[in-house]
Amino acid sequence: MVAGRNFSTRVVIQRLWVQTSVVEECCNPGGGRCWLELDLPAECHSPRVAREAVCAAAREWVPAEVVSGAGLCASELVTNVVLHTDCARCHLVVSYEHGELSMAVHDDSPGLPAMIAARSEEHGRGLRIVASLATDWGVVRESPTGKSVWLRMSTDGE
Repeated sequence: MVAGRNFSTRVVIQRLWVQTSVVEECCNPGGGRCWLELDLPAECHSPRVAREAVCAAAREWVPAEVVSGAGLCASELVTNVVLHTDCARCHLVVSYEHGELSMAVHDDSPGLPAMIAARSEEHGRGLRIVASLATDWGVVRESPTGKSVWLRMSTDGE
């Protein structure tokens, strides 16, 4: 837990779903690096867990106007794992340092995400949403069968 702060990420996760585990969380007082790592099942509830956990952490780290966008990006990236892979789990890492919020979702699927034309109001918009909110984003192949989709968001108005 973060000393001297009302950091509620563990409480949020425990309330939402017991199969989600906080791998690590830390925030260095005085402007150091803050981070949160979650291990999530690739199930329908996980995007909501990711969004609420990221929002709870981001409220402690970044200006209020960045919080909802960070949560939305987390839920979109986890949704892609749930809908478009056969993975049993994914790993979400969120960090904040020097005015920048970074996020990555790791999975064991060989398939790479691609922006597609929106098929409907409800489908095909996830990466477009991420691209519109993030300063930068991309995909890193970590092995023949795994990847990370990452993004960075500026929190200082740039």
